[in-house]
Amino acid sequence: MQNGTQDTNIQGRSLVIIGAGGHGLSIASIALSLGYKVACFIDKYSDLEVLCGISVYKELTQIQMTKNNHFAIGIGDNFKRDRIFQVLNSEHGELSFPPLIHPSAVIGAFTEIGIGTVLMPNVVVGPNSRVGNFCILNTQSSIDHDCIMASFSSLAPRAVTGGHVEIGRRTAIGLGACVKHQL
Repeated sequence: MQNGTQDTNIQGRSLVIIGAGGHGLSIASIALSLGYKVACFIDKYSDLEVLCGISVYKELTQIQMTKNNHFAIGIGDNFKRDRIFQVLNSEHGELSFPPLIHPSAVIGAFTEIGIGTVLMPNVVVGPNSRVGNFCILNTQSSIDHDCIMASFSSLAPRAVTGGHVEIGRRTAIGLGACVKHQL
């Protein structure tokens, strides 16, 4: 996705969330704020049948697949999220994983946000930064100008980087961490 823009034609689209834990629930909240209908959660490890009024199924095969279905991986662990994407991609072909960007997020000019990436409330992404696929920028985290965040990496709440920082694939930056510029 170029320049941090988000598809504005979301109304009527449904989102299937893989994972019915805390991160999946956070994604549901963002999706609803954007106008998605949350179709269901898929979680083979959950004992729940319903989470906050939304059905929880064990397998993706339990739902009717339509062209209006979009998907999100609601798993906070970077390695597991990567592995789940690989399995989904091999078993189901090309599924639509839009970036989910909370309305309060601030995205600088000339910024790229990858597929499946989630920006939680009050995130800041500085100008000329690249955020890879399936990244998580958690509540009140930020990366400054000219940063590169590789796919499947994550920033925990209130993690902050300076400018020109490169975050590697599947890297997790912890709660409240501060990464100096140009590292």
